[in-house]
Amino acid sequence: MCAQTSKEIALKFLQNHHFLTMATSSKTGIPNATPHEYGFHGTNVFLEISREHVSVANILENPVVHFEIHDIFTPETAQNAKVLQILAEAEIHYPDSLQFEGYWEKLTHQFPYMKTFPKETRVILVFHLKEGMLIEFSQTKLQRTFLNFS
Repeated sequence: MCAQTSKEIALKFLQNHHFLTMATSSKTGIPNATPHEYGFHGTNVFLEISREHVSVANILENPVVHFEIHDIFTPETAQNAKVLQILAEAEIHYPDSLQFEGYWEKLTHQFPYMKTFPKETRVILVFHLKEGMLIEFSQTKLQRTFLNFS
């Protein structure tokens, strides 16, 4: 059996988690960070959000986003926790696009409560992963591994 690469570990980590904190910035540098539930398929990270959300306005001005996903830290789990930080480029899909429907179906299957949201008020954000850092804690060290998704 072959050992997994750091990139494979990171992709598996994305697949096994459901919450991320996304940071966007306006073109003048005003930041916004918000938590979201997300879907993951292949190497696509995607989420739905209100089309009126400040993050959408920021992405229209500056499509570079940063997001973090991490294990829950408790005194018992902190010594084996992982954190994944990703730099990505966001793409916005509106309800009238074919891509929107495919991502919407995946998200509403994974998170059924999202079906209660009126689709015409939502957009889908798809993140094209660029680079990242996998941070792994252990009893004896903190290991940072840089990742290139391009």
